[in-house]
Amino acid sequence: MPQRDELPTPRQILVRRAHGKWLVKSNGRDSEPYSDRAAALRAAVADAFDCSKNGDPAQVIGQSEDGSFSVEWVYGRDPAPANG
Repeated sequence: MPQRDELPTPRQILVRRAHGKWLVKSNGRDSEPYSDRAAALRAAVADAFDCSKNGDPAQVIGQSEDGSFSVEWVYGRDPAPANG
């Protein structure tokens, strides 16, 4: 049984490369393609921030140019996006 003080598992928003474009996957759906990784990450962080401030903690997992994945942004750990 979960402890009362455990934090909920954050929703993961994924930035990945497919067919030479960058996609943001959120809620099981891919976004329209972005031409570069930075633009896709900005969109993913904005989406994660909006979800998190509305009570659904989220984090961004990003694929790097070499194909590996890592945590790029976590609500409450990293700064809010500039327009947030």
